[in-house]
Amino acid sequence: MEPPRETRLESIRSALGVLFLVVLVIASLGVMLWHFGRGEAFDTTAIELCRQDYQRARTATDSAMVGERVPILSRGQATAAVSCGTLRAAGRLR
Repeated sequence: MEPPRETRLESIRSALGVLFLVVLVIASLGVMLWHFGRGEAFDTTAIELCRQDYQRARTATDSAMVGERVPILSRGQATAAVSCGTLRAAGRLR
């Protein structure tokens, strides 16, 4: 005997709801991975800028000034949240 039409529609709606939820979770994870993945490229660029500034420093005063500096990548892009000195103390500059 075939199940009533309404029962089949409810099961299809339920399956579509679950499918929608799975797609939403996967999309959310993808966006989070993309967002956090971008940070490493920014950190790498900021680290390289700090490394170059430290290499150009000739005196202890120059080095101290670089240590307080926050690397700026461009006018349209935000600055790093930490100074070059903090990156150096954390061992990120090698």
